[in-house]
Amino acid sequence: FGNESALVAAEVLFAFERDGRSIKESDGIDFVHVMYLPHTDLWRGDRAFSDLLKKHKVSFSERVVPTLLELPARIEEVDTIILREE
Repeated sequence: FGNESALVAAEVLFAFERDGRSIKESDGIDFVHVMYLPHTDLWRGDRAFSDLLKKHKVSFSERVVPTLLELPARIEEVDTIILREE
């Protein structure tokens, strides 16, 4: 996944530590999934994991969409940006 994904992985582990939150079994798949964050325009995870990323300002956290309800608007924003660049 490269250096950017490795940086995100390290930042997520530090975020767990700073938050005092123990890593749950269900966090495993989120941890693997977050390795794609540097390579996407938007990233959607569960609320708790997304909030952790945003709270601790993990690299690329501006791409995180914490709720499903926010997803359509964020997709529209990205589409608008892409169309302007063309």
